[in-house]
Amino acid sequence: MTLDEFFAAGTYADFVLIAGEVYVIPLGYALARSSQAKTNTVTAANGHKREDIIREWERFTFSYETVLDSTLAEIKTLVEASKRTEEIRLFLKREDRNGYDSFDIDIIKRVNSKYQSRAAFFVHGGVSLEME
Repeated sequence: MTLDEFFAAGTYADFVLIAGEVYVIPLGYALARSSQAKTNTVTAANGHKREDIIREWERFTFSYETVLDSTLAEIKTLVEASKRTEEIRLFLKREDRNGYDSFDIDIIKRVNSKYQSRAAFFVHGGVSLEME
């Protein structure tokens, strides 16, 4: 689905835009957002230390307690699509329902999960999707 089709449908959800295609993030997650920085410590000849910030970025973690196979397949589709391009933007809906906050994403890490068999289907637990 393209961005125009997404907005025309009137859906208001968090999503990732990968190379012009919209991938909606499945509901039921707990979002953790943290600031990260890569620093370099330099010691001068007189013994003074200085930290230089090389790069700063935001890390977003979408954690799911339990998901079914279909939801996990949606998440894995998002991760696979991100491997084919470098144009990735994360759109998070605002609390006041007035638009979105947009973030450039460089890396979407692979999904780790544990699964259990329940009757005729698998239930996956501890699923986390990380974006930097």
